[in-house]
Amino acid sequence: MVYYFLGIHHRQMGDVKEAQAVLWQGLVRDSQNAALRVQMAEAYLDLSDYKGAEEWYRGAVDAAPEDQRFDFQLILAHFYLDHLYHVVEGGVPAAEEAVALAPGDARAQDLLVGPITSPAAIRGRAGACQGVSAGPRSGERPLHLGSLYASTGRPDPARQHLQRAADLDTGGYYRERAEALLRDLR
Repeated sequence: MVYYFLGIHHRQMGDVKEAQAVLWQGLVRDSQNAALRVQMAEAYLDLSDYKGAEEWYRGAVDAAPEDQRFDFQLILAHFYLDHLYHVVEGGVPAAEEAVALAPGDARAQDLLVGPITSPAAIRGRAGACQGVSAGPRSGERPLHLGSLYASTGRPDPARQHLQRAADLDTGGYYRERAEALLRDLR
């Protein structure tokens, strides 16, 4: 765990190469540690090396213990979808695998909303997600729906969902993303 936290520290300080070196030392000692693999993927993202990040995220899923596989599958799917990287060939299958691992989990269901782009598919996916409990304080679903509507030229519902995401997540990732998308709509 020392290598994990030291790697995070170096990344936060902006010394990505040192973070990678420290994380590598941790992986030499514990090659099947999925959390170390995710941190290595994040270090690759810091360098804008999406291919390298993808390999490490996939390795994290492969190394994850069975009872934690869903969590790491979600991380992998988010990588593809949040960065709009290989969405069709990587993101959609990763999201579908997350749903297969936990069919009733709203976070997994919500991932499938983002990559769909036709208005009919939007309605179908949005309707499918209505029955899944997302947690009343989650900005994730409205962010994805707002992003989806914005990408298909429907600014009014996009604004509504993006504003809802910002309202639900008062200072986190979803609020930041929603506000950026709202600025782009103006």
